[in-house]
Amino acid sequence: MPHRALRNRSDWPRLAARTLHAPSGLLLSREADGSVSERPFGDASLIPALRPMAARCMETVEPHASVGVLCAPICDSAGTLLGALAVGEAGRTWQQPEMALLRELGAGAAAEISSRIAAAALRESEERFRAMFEGAAIGVLVVDMDGRIVQSNTAYRAMVRLSERELHGLHFWKLTHPGENAASLNLFHDLAAGRRNAYRVEMRYQLQDGSAIWVHLATSVVRDGAGRPSFCVAMVENITGRKEMEQRLRHDALHDALTDLPNRTLFATRLAQAAARVEADGTPRPFAVYFLDLDRFKLVTDSLGHLVGDELLRAVAGRLRGCVRPADTVARFGGKEFVLLLDGVGSAAEAGRRAEELQAVLAVPVDLDGYEVFTSASIGIALSADAPGEPQNLLRNADAAMYRARAAAQERYAVFNESMHNQALARLQLETDLRQAIRRGEFRLVYQPIVDLAADRVAGWEVLVRWRHPVRGMVSPLEFIGVAEDTGLIVPLGRWVLHEGCRQLAEWMAADPDGGPRFITVNVSARQFLDVQLVDEVERAMRDHGLRPGSLKLELTESTVMGDPAAAAGLLGRLRGLGIPIYLDDFGTGYSSLAYLHQLPLDGLKIDRSFVQRSGEMAVVQTIVALARSLGVVVVAEGIEEPAQLEALRAMGCEYGQGYLFAKPLEPEAVAATLRVPVPVVA
Repeated sequence: MPHRALRNRSDWPRLAARTLHAPSGLLLSREADGSVSERPFGDASLIPALRPMAARCMETVEPHASVGVLCAPICDSAGTLLGALAVGEAGRTWQQPEMALLRELGAGAAAEISSRIAAAALRESEERFRAMFEGAAIGVLVVDMDGRIVQSNTAYRAMVRLSERELHGLHFWKLTHPGENAASLNLFHDLAAGRRNAYRVEMRYQLQDGSAIWVHLATSVVRDGAGRPSFCVAMVENITGRKEMEQRLRHDALHDALTDLPNRTLFATRLAQAAARVEADGTPRPFAVYFLDLDRFKLVTDSLGHLVGDELLRAVAGRLRGCVRPADTVARFGGKEFVLLLDGVGSAAEAGRRAEELQAVLAVPVDLDGYEVFTSASIGIALSADAPGEPQNLLRNADAAMYRARAAAQERYAVFNESMHNQALARLQLETDLRQAIRRGEFRLVYQPIVDLAADRVAGWEVLVRWRHPVRGMVSPLEFIGVAEDTGLIVPLGRWVLHEGCRQLAEWMAADPDGGPRFITVNVSARQFLDVQLVDEVERAMRDHGLRPGSLKLELTESTVMGDPAAAAGLLGRLRGLGIPIYLDDFGTGYSSLAYLHQLPLDGLKIDRSFVQRSGEMAVVQTIVALARSLGVVVVAEGIEEPAQLEALRAMGCEYGQGYLFAKPLEPEAVAATLRVPVPVVA
């Protein structure tokens, strides 16, 4: 009879029926004489596999007795041979019922074996799934159709910093950031209602400590055999690092790398937003654009280095950011240019008041690498009412006003008006013409005598540049020198002036070695003074034209030298080493430290014409002459136009003078005619 365990298998009827309806097997008989007969039945394809199994069974019976062996296959439901069930007995002849019983036992064995194989495969599959579930690098959740967490893997628990016990039974949207909770819940309801089978979304989780992380959530529904939603599986990946990188990239694309202020692109967006804002009554809300350009910034970078210059820019950015309101914007456009958008500024008076506040903030000295640096800015202002519907034009207007402020002698800010736009266009044209003029050779030099007041003779000549424009005629230096300085064109222009002046002096000296001028003076701009090639250019000019030491003198302004006196002293010392006397031009109009003046290798001070031409300033002139005497340098007074001024200067002991009283600047041909003639002065 079949074993009890076999009779209880659920798949027994099916396997038994298969065996009985399609009986297969092999009957072997061995006679006493050793001959063996074989009778197969059923599926002939199984006979080759059954034959050795039946033979092995026969060998276990008495070797010389007649034997009957019955062998039935054990096959699974697919017909795959798993083994065989064989019985043998000496002298036994097997009958049909016994054969049927053996086949029935084989079917039962097949059912048991198949069941155990399936159970082992299921266990292996479950273990494999468990290993994959727990070992997954990203979080995995199993959620029932009510949204409660049934299972969570190690990666998910580590991600949300909760234990398995804390997570089990928790509605998964409880972990979602409050700002995205509703969206998360709606997506899950779509799954539960069958409106979708899966969804992918990026959202934030809020952790227990209040911090947030970004996750990518891929959720899909698993259905039962009837197609009904059974549970959901969610794959959760922490993408906080990627999101932070994307945020940094977006931030960097819209902000200045040095100061972290908004850049030109972000400012344009803020400007458009400001132009779109309206008051409660529907009228446009006023605002103003401020264009700031730092003064003397290049002097800082060239003397103290670009790293210190960067520190100054960061300090300025911090100060500007600290004096505006949250609704305002401070941006850096690059270089030394800052642009502000101030909300609610609607009048020129209010705009001026805010500009003065900015100037006061910038006026406080900055300590940079042990140096106390003073800074200021030229500020141009454009009101929104001046460019309705065209916010980008406000930048152009503020830029034009900034140039007006820079050119002003007193105020350091200016509010835009239409005339400034026209002037800006004219300035742009002037810059273009100036570049072409250098290439075309439209400049020429004139010379103003420097008179030895004691000997009443011309001692030397100051070299001055003039521009003969092909259309406009003579252009005043007051008009183009500032543009040349701003654009950097002053460097090639100054180089030409230096070489041409030296060439002309050499020509005069060759024509009259004894009576010719003893020297020329050439002005060096701030840009030229910071040019690393200045000393080499001066040496080359003297060498190329055969000038002796002392025949070329250089003039520099107070502001050029006093920006960084220590660095200036080193450069002036190198020039003095070439035999180049150094004069401080326009003395008295800037700020000079007496301590630094004593340290600078100077040969002369030039008193600005404003002191000479105002009778009330003669006491200042007397002080400068006394200062020069204490420094051991000579004095040159500029702007002498009246005999009384000349006599006063002589009485003070001033050594040299210039002015229209002696002569206006002369063409080179006119200079040649005056070389041996005493200077006519009014007695």
